[in-house]
Amino acid sequence: DSFHSVLILALGGTERHVGAALFVQAICELPVMIGYTRLRDRLCAGPAVLMSAAMVFYGLRALTLGFAHSLWVPLAASSLQALSFALFTPACVDFILRTVSPQRLSTAHLVFQALGSGLAAMVGNTLSGAVANAVGIYRMFSLMSLLAFLGSAFAWKAAHIPKERRVSEGFSLAVTAVLQKLNGFCAMRGAACWPIGLFPAVTVHSWVKTALRG
Repeated sequence: DSFHSVLILALGGTERHVGAALFVQAICELPVMIGYTRLRDRLCAGPAVLMSAAMVFYGLRALTLGFAHSLWVPLAASSLQALSFALFTPACVDFILRTVSPQRLSTAHLVFQALGSGLAAMVGNTLSGAVANAVGIYRMFSLMSLLAFLGSAFAWKAAHIPKERRVSEGFSLAVTAVLQKLNGFCAMRGAACWPIGLFPAVTVHSWVKTALRG
């Protein structure tokens, strides 16, 4: 998503075209997110299956961008946001609600946000930028499509994980404590609270050491 606008500008677009693409994405997201439950029930599909389907559309979107040589291609590909991000996010939350015991829901949501919105965004954007600089933005999108299809396979596999495979309560409490410490550690230094933002002068290793020490 971060490089979608970069591609639009590289194809000769302007900030107006970037804004139009973001507008299309937002308009396409709303109906799917609002009607997720009805869509799930009508398809008689579990959340893991819908997560898998969303990753397929992620892959198709990235593959389309990987072969985009016209400005209108990335603008049209923005409509796939409805069946990728807009479907994937509520499906993930639904999957957590169905597979995690009520006593550990807060921990599960915290870890999901920390990994999905924090660590994954930071690492993903960094690696994508490095790949784009090395082999070009088109090949980077092609590689992202391959990884998305691989992620779809893992999500499909998750649909068959037995319910009795639960993380131990002690581990859940430990993860919660560490993440809460990290959040406070960032806030004390004037940084955006983790995982929404990461303080650039401090490494994750030092965060963990401080959290465990406190």
